[in-house]
Amino acid sequence: IEGVYIPCLFEPEYAPDGTVARVKALGRRGTVTRRCIPAGRLRPARTAIFTDGTEFGHLGVVEVARGCPRGCRFCMASFCNRPVRFMSPAAVLEAARAMMPHRDTIGLLGSSVSDHPDLIPILKGILDMGRRLTVSSMRADRASFGLLELLKLGGQQTVTIAPEAGTERLRASIGKPASDESLFEVAARVAASGLSRLKLYFMLGLPGETMADIGAVCDLVKRMKHEVRQRSSGKRDLPINVSLSSFVPKAQTPFQWESMMAPDELMRRIKAVKQGLRGTRGVLVHSDLPKWAFVQGVLSRGDRRCSKLIYALAESDLNWQAARRAVDVNPEFYAARARSRDEVFPWAHIGGPE
Repeated sequence: IEGVYIPCLFEPEYAPDGTVARVKALGRRGTVTRRCIPAGRLRPARTAIFTDGTEFGHLGVVEVARGCPRGCRFCMASFCNRPVRFMSPAAVLEAARAMMPHRDTIGLLGSSVSDHPDLIPILKGILDMGRRLTVSSMRADRASFGLLELLKLGGQQTVTIAPEAGTERLRASIGKPASDESLFEVAARVAASGLSRLKLYFMLGLPGETMADIGAVCDLVKRMKHEVRQRSSGKRDLPINVSLSSFVPKAQTPFQWESMMAPDELMRRIKAVKQGLRGTRGVLVHSDLPKWAFVQGVLSRGDRRCSKLIYALAESDLNWQAARRAVDVNPEFYAARARSRDEVFPWAHIGGPE
């Protein structure tokens, strides 16, 4: 069956340096080709089991888009879910209506919800049902006054955008161009719309990042707060939550050849941002743990030999150091090493997105 991957029908062979020399096909197919439901036949996924004990248990979640048109160079979802497909407003509202007996709030799910061409009619339709609503992070260039006002009417209090980097140079290099001025404008709109908080996502350890880019994260956040006060003649302030994550290179993305920064250095950069924003009124900073981001880095580009680590992690109750000692696998080989352009990847036999 086309699109079904049977691992035992592919046999990797390794070079003396530990890299993959080739992946030998033992069956009829040399490559597993991805299958994709076309937009016209696609139906939105939605919450089917309603329970309070899950991460989004208070929501009825409905998928509005699959894939993302932006193509940020670090983003696996953007490249592996091509082509981009948007659910029809009628299908989204039908799914929302089916969840009405169970939940008062409808959450819209997708890699790029704000890029949906019919997002405004969808939001108005949910509000007409008498339901509250919430959306995930949005692009700065899509955060119009009209959209923000609908979110406020739907009960959402926090708007999330993801600049990812503190400088225009670095944002452009990762495929997510946004000017500082556009980010200041979004912050001012959020405050003027009466929303209570802005959440910003930044990624540290990106390829080409310098300590000047780290300092620019702090400067950008402070300037955003300053611009809100300036543009409102001192009448408004805007609390900002800053979320810091670590860059993890992912398979099938333009950054799959890049190395990952060591956890100690990532932690140093996280501390630099926290120190730079310490004492800034109305700013809260949260971060991931670089040691667990490093585990992501191992698994995101690992080969079959990493299964030993997975078993060891399970047996050691997720004790990473114990798992490392238990097996003859070098995690740094997978996470910390840059790849040459002619290296054969462990996923070479898995067909990428069209």
